[in-house]
Amino acid sequence: MVEVLRSERMRFVIVATLVAGLAGCGARADTPTSAASARTTQERRPAAPPATAVPLPPEVRNAELLVSAARADPDNPDVTYSRVELVGADGRRRTVFRGGWGARWSPDGRLVARYERGGHANSYGGYSTKLVSSRLDGSGRKLFKLPRRRGSPLSVEGFSWFPDSLRLAVNAVVSDGEEPPRTVLVGDRDGSDRSTLRLPCREASSVSVSPDGKRIAYGCGAAALIASARDDTPPSVVRDASRSELTLSRAATLAWRPDGRQIAVDLEDQGQRARIILARTGSGSRVSSPPVTVRQAEDLSWSPSGRYVAYVPSEDADAVLIAQTADGKVIRRLPLAGAGSVSWRP
Repeated sequence: MVEVLRSERMRFVIVATLVAGLAGCGARADTPTSAASARTTQERRPAAPPATAVPLPPEVRNAELLVSAARADPDNPDVTYSRVELVGADGRRRTVFRGGWGARWSPDGRLVARYERGGHANSYGGYSTKLVSSRLDGSGRKLFKLPRRRGSPLSVEGFSWFPDSLRLAVNAVVSDGEEPPRTVLVGDRDGSDRSTLRLPCREASSVSVSPDGKRIAYGCGAAALIASARDDTPPSVVRDASRSELTLSRAATLAWRPDGRQIAVDLEDQGQRARIILARTGSGSRVSSPPVTVRQAEDLSWSPSGRYVAYVPSEDADAVLIAQTADGKVIRRLPLAGAGSVSWRP
């Protein structure tokens, strides 16, 4: 009888234990431990793919930009060191020239013209500027030899390639003396076969040769003019659609679109920062409306197709921006400290 009672008691304990175990399993379903386990399971699931960035157009993706940059000497803020870097749209870059600035590709993309410091100290305490050109590796280097005016050497202030990649239009400044302060010279890369372009302006600046080599745009005081590069035909004034003259900024940028149908003009913006517009040349030199504004910019260069521009923004001198010319929308920002000028390889 005792054995039977013991057997029944053992059966009851086993059944009770099983029932309690099942109840406990049900209770643990909402415990923090189980919730953490559920989260772990969810974390193990493959995450949703991230939103893909809009791919860059091939022309932008394959761009090779020459960017001139400078940095100040930490021990002497009055001293700056300049360099020219080759920059890709992916941000990769390498220094190709040290001590040069304002670099520009030749129209055939084989040569690079740039400024270098000359050896003549002028009356302003600075140095004259010379113009050199070479291949990207530095070979084939040539110096554009400048004449002297009343014993004073000329200094280069601006230049533009002719479409044959053999000649240059050089905006030369007389550092001292009483000669006209600026003159435009046309010659080969070494300054040979040189001639003076007769422009009815004593303050010619920002020279830019048209893609066909037949016209030259330049600044004359606060006006933008387009003159013939072949004869003495009177120049025409670049005007907007209301026939008002475009007021250039002091450090004006004039850059022809590769097909010659548009020109980038650097304008004063109500006496404040300059802004660059992409204006159609239309009939004669009248600008069609409305032009596309590319924010405030220090320098600008067209892509080979003319669909994009690369420029150094005034409000962000540590970067180069690439924008669409149709609407001015920026599609790429390339950080580069001290950027000052940019040139897109043709």
